[in-house]
Amino acid sequence: MRRIHHCLALIVTWVLAACVVDWTPARAAQVDHPPPSTSTSPPIDMTARGDSLMVAGDITCTPTTSTSGLSEGERITPAQAAACITSARAVHNMAVSLRPAAILLAGDLIEPCGTLGEYQSTFDPIWGDQWNRLAPAIGNHEYCGTPGQGPSRTNGWASTGGGYFDYFGGNGGRARPNNASYYSFNVILPQGGHWHVVVLNSACGDYNNPPSWVTPKCTLTGAMLNWLRADLDADRARCELAVFHEPAFATPAPWGGKKAMRTPWWTMELRGVDLVVTGHNHAYERFAQQDHLGRRSTTGIRSVVAGTGGNRHIAFRGAVAPNSLVRDDGHHGMLRLKLRPDGWTQEFRGATGVSRDAVATGCRP
Repeated sequence: MRRIHHCLALIVTWVLAACVVDWTPARAAQVDHPPPSTSTSPPIDMTARGDSLMVAGDITCTPTTSTSGLSEGERITPAQAAACITSARAVHNMAVSLRPAAILLAGDLIEPCGTLGEYQSTFDPIWGDQWNRLAPAIGNHEYCGTPGQGPSRTNGWASTGGGYFDYFGGNGGRARPNNASYYSFNVILPQGGHWHVVVLNSACGDYNNPPSWVTPKCTLTGAMLNWLRADLDADRARCELAVFHEPAFATPAPWGGKKAMRTPWWTMELRGVDLVVTGHNHAYERFAQQDHLGRRSTTGIRSVVAGTGGNRHIAFRGAVAPNSLVRDDGHHGMLRLKLRPDGWTQEFRGATGVSRDAVATGCRP
């Protein structure tokens, strides 16, 4: 009987020790990085099927003869706007010829500001024929104040999301992305398996007009990151892609990285996101794997800035960002992602069809 009691004691001790070993790391990780929220995801109203994606931001522009209403205070002449439209059409034609499963637009679809009328008259004639493939992200030029009064943090178009939500939010049967400024969807691969794609809002609380509209904050306990943790934890894809507008890391062209986006980066880094693609800078830049502090790391995320969708080029200036591998500020085009269940090939395809940068890699375990 004593031997039985001794054996039972050893078993109980072993089980308790195993539980401590198993659960302690998870609890430690939650001290400074909150667990998934119970908040629900915005509706996922699209599923793409195929093995390729095209991604770029900063698509086209409309004429503006004065600096009023311009976020950067730069005029856009009719000639410049015509050039934007021509470049955007060339990028569109190139992308469509490759028959992608989906086309992700990484913000700033119309510069300087997009009313519903401008979306209908300028953007729609270029990209409207691809409606069922489009997955847009919202950019800073989607929030640009009252026409003629400049950008505003408390008034103007941000109260309705401007033309972006008027166009994408349900008018005329256009229901994607269901008025959500962040959302996710899956790309079902022909050979089996899928990629999971998250589309975020990089405004990070910069614009608000309560109670009609408040842009989501990028804090760890904010609604968007609560959703992001729950969304990524619920998915079982081996490979995951994130798309948003303002990059966390970038060589100035003319803007550098947005530090507020390093917090979502941290969340994605811990939860296995493999690749981030952004716009904002009107240039192309590819980075090595890096963590949320900008340190090169084999457990970090690879990233690309592709603000090359048709809007005018902006040259790189200042110091090159750490971990920047390739830069191109002279060509329009889109990033083409050829997907596999365990990795991908990425290629910056110019508007003329020329490949200007390409690399293949695997997803993180």
